[in-house]
Amino acid sequence: MSIIDREWKSAAPRVRHVKPFDFIRGIGVIGVIAGHALPKDTLSFSAMVDWFLVLSGFLITTLLLQEHRETGRVALKKFYARRSLRLLPSLYVTLAMTVAIGIGLKLLGRNEINHTLSGLAKEVVSAGLYVHNLVFPTQNGLWLGQLWTLGL
Repeated sequence: MSIIDREWKSAAPRVRHVKPFDFIRGIGVIGVIAGHALPKDTLSFSAMVDWFLVLSGFLITTLLLQEHRETGRVALKKFYARRSLRLLPSLYVTLAMTVAIGIGLKLLGRNEINHTLSGLAKEVVSAGLYVHNLVFPTQNGLWLGQLWTLGL
């Protein structure tokens, strides 16, 4: 008995741009920003991250199923190349700005005990390699804690 049915093709209609998804993602982004901006003693906005991850998983799976239906296979190298071209430029701009701000704060004498430049370097490297959630699984990092979801 074979687990993989090589003859299966998705019959789902092709999904184009869905405006309501943009609205839901926008609410998620606003919730995440609010959760990071508010004091730590406020309610958690982690449900927004869950919304975003579920919606992203649905959209990515839909794209992969459409590719399989149209070509008979899924080219993972092309998929990851497209994702990299979409996500990495803004990630690297964010990392560069964070490094500049971190160095600027240290030069101005803002010496927080936990916010060290070596800690910043460790977070920048781990976020740049998409393993921030593995390097900082519980504390989420002090400089770039919001980037732990990228590894997911």
